[in-house]
Order: sequence, then C-alpha cells, then structure tokens
Amino acid sequence: MKLKQLIGLSGIALSLTAFPPIAAACSDSQPVEEPAMPEPGKGQEDDALKATCQTILSRIKTANLPANATNAEKNAAKWMQQIRENGSFADIDYSDRSFSWTPGAHLTRVYQMAQAYVLPGNRYCGDTTLYNQIVQALTYWNTVHPVCDNWYENQISAPQDMGTILVLMRYGATTLPTELESSILQYMKQTGGDPAEQTGANKTDIALHWLYRGCLQEDKDVIDKAVLHSFMPLAYVSANEEGVQYDLSYFQHGTQLYIGGYAPVMLNGVTKVAEYTAGTDYKLSPNQLNVLYRFINDTYMKSIRGHVQFYNIVGRSVSRPGALNCSSFANLLEKMKNIDPAHTSEYDRHMGTLKGDGYGSAAESFTHYYIGDWSLYQGKDCSVGIRMASKRTRKCENGNGENLKGFFMSDGSMNIATEGDEYLDIFPVWDWNRVPGVTNPQMSEIPLGKAWGEAGESDFCGGLSAGKEGLSGFSLSAGTHGVSLSARKAWFFLGGRIVCLGSGITTAMAEEVNTTVNQCLLRGNVTYAANGLQNSAPVGTQVTDEAIDWIWHDKVGYFFPEKQKVSLKTESRSGSWYDINNTKSKDKVSKDVCTLWLNHGTTPADATYSYIIVPGIDSESRMRDYDAKSTEIVANTKDVQAVRDATTGTVQALFYRKGSITAGGMKVTADNPCALMLQTNAAGGLDLYFADPSHQLRSLTVTIDKNNSRATFTYDAFADDNVYRGKTHQAQLTF
Repeated sequence: MKLKQLIGLSGIALSLTAFPPIAAACSDSQPVEEPAMPEPGKGQEDDALKATCQTILSRIKTANLPANATNAEKNAAKWMQQIRENGSFADIDYSDRSFSWTPGAHLTRVYQMAQAYVLPGNRYCGDTTLYNQIVQALTYWNTVHPVCDNWYENQISAPQDMGTILVLMRYGATTLPTELESSILQYMKQTGGDPAEQTGANKTDIALHWLYRGCLQEDKDVIDKAVLHSFMPLAYVSANEEGVQYDLSYFQHGTQLYIGGYAPVMLNGVTKVAEYTAGTDYKLSPNQLNVLYRFINDTYMKSIRGHVQFYNIVGRSVSRPGALNCSSFANLLEKMKNIDPAHTSEYDRHMGTLKGDGYGSAAESFTHYYIGDWSLYQGKDCSVGIRMASKRTRKCENGNGENLKGFFMSDGSMNIATEGDEYLDIFPVWDWNRVPGVTNPQMSEIPLGKAWGEAGESDFCGGLSAGKEGLSGFSLSAGTHGVSLSARKAWFFLGGRIVCLGSGITTAMAEEVNTTVNQCLLRGNVTYAANGLQNSAPVGTQVTDEAIDWIWHDKVGYFFPEKQKVSLKTESRSGSWYDINNTKSKDKVSKDVCTLWLNHGTTPADATYSYIIVPGIDSESRMRDYDAKSTEIVANTKDVQAVRDATTGTVQALFYRKGSITAGGMKVTADNPCALMLQTNAAGGLDLYFADPSHQLRSLTVTIDKNNSRATFTYDAFADDNVYRGKTHQAQLTF
C-alpha cells in the first residue's frame, strides 16, 4: 500500500525555505492563534506545507505550556540560580550511563526554563538572562552528548525532550541561534533511531520526535514517515505480531500481554499526534479512529477499577511505585473528546469513573480475550481480570532489573477489585509465592525467568464470552526453571459469582503446593466461619489448614463448598521496592495484608480445590444469609470441569478431553476438547456457546440428551476463523 493511501496526504511538495522566527507577546495572556490553513486548490505546495507545519508546531507549543504561570516562574527561578556559567548543573553527573540516568534531568530543567521564557503572564517571559542561560544549557548538552546504557533514553526520551524545547523556543521573543538549532536537530536525527525498526509504543515514541524534527525543518519526507508510523499501531495485527490484536488485546515485546505498561504509552503518542494533525492532511483515517475508540472503550478502560489498573496486565511495570494509578489517563480522554467528538458521552463517563463516580450505570459484561489469554469481568460490584499464558503467548517479563519476583504472575493470576485499590502499591510487601489465583510450589527462592519474557507451556488455554457470563481456564504445565507441576484450572462466571475449580494438581517436588485465593491490602473487618461458628480475624490472626466454610473481607465473600485445608492470615508486613526492582529505593515499606490460601500438601497427585467468590456482599449479615448452594459443581476432574446455576439452569463446562457430563437432567457430550455453555432460551430450546481453547480443532460435535430427546450440533469451520481462532461461537438447539 502506498504511503499516500495510508495517511491521506495531498501530495504537497517539500519546501527548502527556512522556517521564519515566530515572536510571542509576553504581555498577551492569550495563546498565539494557529495560522489559517489554505483552501484546497489554492496557493503553492510549499506554502501548504509551511501552513501545515505552523499549525502542528503551534499545537505542540500549546500542549507543552503549563496553565500556571506562578509554577513556571518558580521553576525558572530555581534553575536560573543553579545553572553554572558553562550551562551545566553541579548536581548532575553527565558521565553517568546507568539505567537511572541522572543527565536526563538536565533536559527537564531546560524544558521548564523554555516554558517560562515563552509563557505569557510570567515575569520571565522574554527575559534576556533566561534566554542566554537556555542557549548555554543547550550548547553544553550538545557538546557533552550524554549517553545512557538504556537505549530508551538515547532514542526516545532525550530526543523528545530536545524536540519540545526547540519547538517552544521557536515562539520565544528571540529564537535560538540557527546554527545551534540545526546542530541539535542533526544530533536528534543521528541518535533518535528509526520508527520503522520498532513496534507498538516504541514506534510511536520515536515517531513523535520525528514529527517535531520534520515540522521544525519543514521536511515533508520526515513528516510523512513520522505520521505513518505514529498511526501504524492503529491497525489490527496477526496473533504473532506486536500491537492491537483482533480480540482487542495488546501485545508488546513479542506475544506478551501489555494492556497496561506499553499500551498507554502507545495511546499517549498516538493521541498527541492525532491532536496535532487534526484537520490537516495528516489526520487520522476513519478506520484508525475506530480502532483507537474500540481499544480505549472496550479494553483499556475496562481494565481499570476506579482509577487503578489490574496488576497482571502491566508487565514489569508492576514493580514500579504508582504504576497502577491511572488518574492521569483523564487527560488523554479529554483529548479524545476533540479527536473523536462522536463518542464524547463515553469519554465523559470514563472520566467520571476515574474521578470516583462509581459503577452504578456499568453494564455487566464478561470478555475472554482469546488471543491475549486474558479474561475480564466488569459489573456494578466488581471487576475481575484473569491472566494466563499458553504456547501462543509470552509470560510476564522481567528486564532492566525490574519485576524480579513475578515468575508466577501469568499462571492464572486473578485481580479482584471492588473499589480498585485493593493491590495499589502492595507489591514491595507481597509474598510472591502467593499471587492471587495461582497454584504453585512454595519455593524458598522465586525463580527468575528469561529476561524480556518467554513463552508459556500450555497447549490448552482459552474460554468463551456470552454477554454477562462466560468462562476461562487452562491446562497448567510448568516444567522450567526448577518448577515441575501440572494442573487444570478454571473460572466460571455465573450471575455475579465466580466459581474457581482446580483438578489434577500433581508434582513430585518437595515443596508444599498451595493455591492462593487472594492476597490484598487489609481493609476493615475480616470474618470467617468454621463448623458453623463465626470468628473475627484482626491484624495478627493466623488460621492454618482448617475446614473453613466462608471468609468475608472488604465486601467480598469467599465460600468453600467442600472440606479443604484453608488458611487465613492478617498481618503487618514490610519490604522494599528494591526487592523487586533494583532501580528503586531500598527504604522499607510497611502495609497491612490479608492472605487466603488452600494447602494441597507435598507431592500431591490429582489434588483438587473449589471455592466460590461473591463480590458485593456489603455486610456480615448478608454474608451469613448468602446461599452458596445455588451453585452446583458438576465435575472437577482432569478430563472436565463443569458447574451449573441451579436457579437459571445455565451449564458451563471446560472439556480437556472428549467426554460427557450430566447436569440438570441433561447429558452433555462433546467429541473434542472445548469450552461450552448452555442456556435455556425463550423458545424452550438451548442456546449453545462454544470455543476451542486449543486453537487446533477442525470440528466439534455437541450432543444433548434430555427427556428422551436428543439434539446434536456439529461445527466444522474452525479453520475459517483465521485471525479469530479461539473466539466464541453460538448456535441454537431444539428438541
């Protein structure tokens, strides 16, 4: 496909005319107006390019000027006092190459100085002394050329900072010396990398400073490439590529789920360029805009509860303080209202959610992301995310000294959020042997997987989505890094309940094997019942291997329908961010934590577990009165796991092998491994939902025997699903 077809260019030619200085009136508190775009068909092509560049640069300038003149003054005053005569700062080691890279602070300070120099309404706007210091600081940087061992700083962070400084200074009372600006632009070109060589968020990050450079130099070829690669992530890619997948999940660093972490970086870069180019020949195409809207609305915002993102989709960022806090995403949503005004109401609703409006109007939904190996439930009472990994996807990575203990986080980890902040910054004090939802050996030292992620080991991993309900599960097969364990794990979402089943839990390892029900911040009272007696569990309580009936904590009820070794621990725990991220502080952090788990003992063989999670129980009395018997566990073996809602008659099953189950007077037979769900419809028949977690089936036949009648359905077109392999299909059965 030609470049012109991809980004809708009008074929405007490159002008070699130098960009004229643009002066700003410091006494004028109003932003400089954007130059008018020439009407189509009028003017020369170089004039059209010049006008486009001026429009984009003006928007970049506006986006990088602070609203508060007082803060701009304070920043400028601070750095003007600290800068040395040669343009350096005494507290910065410019030879530092470490990943924490202190030289980057130099550009941040110059950026803030440039803001004050350009911003009307502050006393440093147009100040000659400040101007001279900015020139000296840029000259020093351009002479020393600091380098970091982390490529990101060299190819993304520093060139972006330099670019925004140069754009701002184009609007100063006096522009930068032409020779200095040209030299910095050349340095950006030499060190800033090529967006064509990157993917996803890294592609958009590099393309952004290419846009700065292209517009500053009025270089059409550079602008064309910058916009092309800025918007390239707004297209669906095949399952082995990085980017937005056909199921609306997102991959980065190979086939690794990164809905948090890298996806918001990509979104930030895309929306910046979309806002800068709106109304020009470089604007988003309708298809690109649709992908952007759908990913934000149907995936990204659903991965957040309140203002906190799920911990199991942010990759190694989980080991960074504050990484789950998405409050600032409201700024991007505000931009989207300008970029995509047709969906303003949705963006306003999402902004309200981030600000604490709650989920009173939320539509209940369950989505299994069949390419990303991730499941998401959202309702009024809670949001739940389940992270798995298969041979098709990569496990959560470590790298750059980050996420040093997240080895088990892709093995069925479960984020259960009612308010959203249940796990916010808990990770320095987490017991990483007890990741919520995971079944694993309790190892004295958490294994460290391959840096930058490695493929999962399951060949059966998937689920199905059926509106408000659905299921997910996988065949856990761990055999690397000193871990040897197999199990079947499934989650069934039925009418606001989550039925969690495990079977076939087997290992010859000497360590005790546990399944963690939850490990979250301790909030309010913890109550539990054993043998019909109710007890409280204040901080310092430990209950070990007891046959507990239920546990209630933070508006969530946990029911244990079978006799199992259940443990509960409430404690104050300490740790440091450095323990999980060698680039962070060694200072001790203390938090109160509530941990629930099941003990399968040592060397278990075909062990099982079952528990039911019911969010939204807001009082102890409601907890006591809740009837968990309306959920029937039909099967929990290595071959099949199945449940039935006794109230509605809905049946859900995960067949790991061909076989049959009997539920509610029906015999359900599948001739191949599959996920399926049956619901009674208004006509008295059955709605059948089914999917192929293996992504390998050619056909599936489901047979239902009921009241001496038989209904059979065969589907033999899985191969036609192509990029939608693993998706949910639907059929109606009549008797």
